[in-house]
Amino acid sequence: MTASPRYLVAKYVSDLQRMEPRNIGVIVWTRDAVSARFVAERADKPGEIDGRSVPAFVTSMPAYRQWVEFWRTELNAKPRRAGRVWQEWSDNLKRTSRGNFWLADGGIVLDDIRMDEIRNFTNDLFHRLVEPMPSDEMRDVALDQIADGVIRRLRLTQNANFHTRFQVKCLVAPNVTEAFEFSHAYKNGRLKRLYQRVPLAGKRTALRRVVHDSAWMFEKVLEQGIVTHDQAIALIYAPEEQRSDPAVSWSLDVLGSVARIANLADPNEAMTAFVVD
Repeated sequence: MTASPRYLVAKYVSDLQRMEPRNIGVIVWTRDAVSARFVAERADKPGEIDGRSVPAFVTSMPAYRQWVEFWRTELNAKPRRAGRVWQEWSDNLKRTSRGNFWLADGGIVLDDIRMDEIRNFTNDLFHRLVEPMPSDEMRDVALDQIADGVIRRLRLTQNANFHTRFQVKCLVAPNVTEAFEFSHAYKNGRLKRLYQRVPLAGKRTALRRVVHDSAWMFEKVLEQGIVTHDQAIALIYAPEEQRSDPAVSWSLDVLGSVARIANLADPNEAMTAFVVD
């Protein structure tokens, strides 16, 4: 059996005044089935979000999780109303849009597709309309939310000795100096801490790049005696279930060789990481 698919595009607006939406998913509808894909969903568990893969422009991971779960719940109810026409079904779903999250009409595909091709069609549509460009800044939303929360609670932004986006010039080879920018630093006369947020991204190539870049920075400042191993702190977010991932385990080994690791998934460790004696 064949069916001409129609689709909606899920969008996210980080700033409601600027109204610059970013595509975060697609929902495909046919007379007989629905299919969807959203940014950062686990491939084997639709509806479950990998926080390490949430794009930088999404400012609230809990809200994003809730919306994807809600949309999935609505889509799972589709078979019970299979007799409804597209317009009624899509209008009802679009009316659920609120605030930063909303759905927009995508269009109709004139070519019929077989039922067993709907998933492949959805993936193709997702890659064309939604897939983040490689130039997008890599970020771990959970890591940023926890780190920013601790900094606020400790009132570090009011501390003249605490710095954000702190640059360190370092000799990396004979007659070659490089300026490294660390996420944070604590300097009271002399440098006491260098922090680097290291997002453990879902894609292996991106993960290796960010880990190698961070390890290179830490290695060079250690070699120059700018800080000690204990004063170089790699800030990560790795819940227990993620630490068993071989790629994450490798990342921790690499970072641990050149810095002290502070896993902000542990609330106590998150607080103590920013306390300077």
